[in-house]
Amino acid sequence: MLRSMNTFALIAFASAVLGPLASGNSVTADRTIWQGKYSETERANFAHVAGDDWIEVVRSGGQSDRIPYREVTRTAAFIELQMTGRPEYRIRLYSDRLEKKSTNGSDRWVELATGRWTE
Repeated sequence: MLRSMNTFALIAFASAVLGPLASGNSVTADRTIWQGKYSETERANFAHVAGDDWIEVVRSGGQSDRIPYREVTRTAAFIELQMTGRPEYRIRLYSDRLEKKSTNGSDRWVELATGRWTE
């Protein structure tokens, strides 16, 4: 019950921040909430808001940051997101991990967090 209330609160917040439904990728019944952790004290939660819009809520030490993303690729294996305003910053959400694209010019992806799809 508490988890679903937190999920609802996250989606409600993301909807308020990013505005009304926009055109783009259709919302699917699966892969709309990804929850994981970067470390024992730093949590990451991604929520699909609408269209191509996603939001990440990072929780660490009682603080939280909200970071907007755009969906750029969707496959059976992962969803790739690009941080809004930072085209060089891309991540992929898999069923068990989050990977970040290296920014040193290579095509290498590095695991940053473990997690899973919850919805």
